[in-house]
Amino acid sequence: MRGVNTVIIEWNKALQLPAFLSEFEYYAQAQELKLAELTEFLTDFESTGHFLLCMLVVAIIPALGEEFLFRGILQNILRSAVKNPHIAIWASALIFSLFHNQFYGLVPRMLLGAIFGYLYYWSGSLFLSVLGHFINKWFHS
Repeated sequence: MRGVNTVIIEWNKALQLPAFLSEFEYYAQAQELKLAELTEFLTDFESTGHFLLCMLVVAIIPALGEEFLFRGILQNILRSAVKNPHIAIWASALIFSLFHNQFYGLVPRMLLGAIFGYLYYWSGSLFLSVLGHFINKWFHS
């Protein structure tokens, strides 16, 4: 059984842009290939030390840093500015997704950003969004 996120990921990956956006489409596809190569390199563990370094670089640092930046700082600034937590959550989720510079993962990453944003908003603590980010990153790398 396929999950909802899997369907969204596959839909986003299969998007075909109109001809006038062909240069952007070429750029976006090239970025995806570069990321796939980097991911393959990082996840081909040669030793326990390499595994631990990869975990730090791929999962722990991004979970802590990105959640602090996008939920802890940006979401709070937007929430104060617009006085609507839902707009703040979705706007910071969109910016979070755009920050990753991966067109073919834009929608699923934005949805994840919104989930992390709501985890933070409902719990009042960055711990749950950091944990969710870490788990997602580690198991999807």
